Amino acid sequence: MDFEKRGAELAERIAAAQRRRRRGKVYPPELRRDIESYLRDRLGDGGSPYSVARELGISQTTLTRWKLQGRRDPGLPHLRPVSVLPAPPTFAGALSVHGPHGLRVEGLDLDAVAELIRRLG
Repeated sequence: MDFEKRGAELAERIAAAQRRRRRGKVYPPELRRDIESYLRDRLGDGGSPYSVARELGISQTTLTRWKLQGRRDPGLPHLRPVSVLPAPPTFAGALSVHGPHGLRVEGLDLDAVAELIRRLG
């Protein structure tokens, strides 16, 4: 594999992307995938993120972050699995009201609690 030629081509594409930068992400997704692929190949051949960053003219921090992100599912890099639980059952039981000094009123429904609060207030 000709790393020198491939690296030079990527460095040119990176420089062009940096010149076109306006806001947000500098590197288009296809360029980023090519950079990540090059990084994997170079690391497999004994290179280091530092040397690859120097070859390509981008930050070593960026390369290291992309390398870690590449370990995730490439199709869904920012999503995590979730579990959807059934909704808790609606309250159908009796309520208890606990007051100061051990006062406790049990077996009330919502209307009775509202009436109790209104009369105590």
